Amino acid sequence: MMVLRIRALVLALGEASAPPWWRTEYLSGAGLRILERIYPRTAFASALHASGAAARTIHDASTGRGSIYHLFRLPIPREREIRTLLLATHGQRLTEELRPALGDRDALMEPLRALAVEVPEEVIGPWCTGNSRDLHRSEVYKRMAGAYLRGFETGKKIFPYVEVD
Repeated sequence: MMVLRIRALVLALGEASAPPWWRTEYLSGAGLRILERIYPRTAFASALHASGAAARTIHDASTGRGSIYHLFRLPIPREREIRTLLLATHGQRLTEELRPALGDRDALMEPLRALAVEVPEEVIGPWCTGNSRDLHRSEVYKRMAGAYLRGFETGKKIFPYVEVD
């Protein structure tokens, strides 16, 4: 699922950026090793959940919690779907793929670049990418990926969101 992949990449890049976008280190080699001692079968899922909570707080502060959804606060059915996929074999494959790149900003940027579409250069801060009826369309997530990619490339925080219909 594209949204899970983008979420994992953005979380890892948010921690690996200088300065970091949120102050967690769960998606680093050391962070995962610690979590593997506590949660041997679900360490990666736990890392995404913990880092995601920090990212959600930062996004909510920037975009507000009103009538919007963002990558870290989606409708409840979509969040359940993501959680189910993460704990299934899809999550295991994602873990195996991303683990070698954790902490390596350049290695994490390439898969995000492959998912992203170009966004306007003037985009900065909160940025509306559509409305909630489009959340089933991959184009919304590709625009979000493009916004985060531009943010990580320029060092300027961009918080893409969709408005609730």
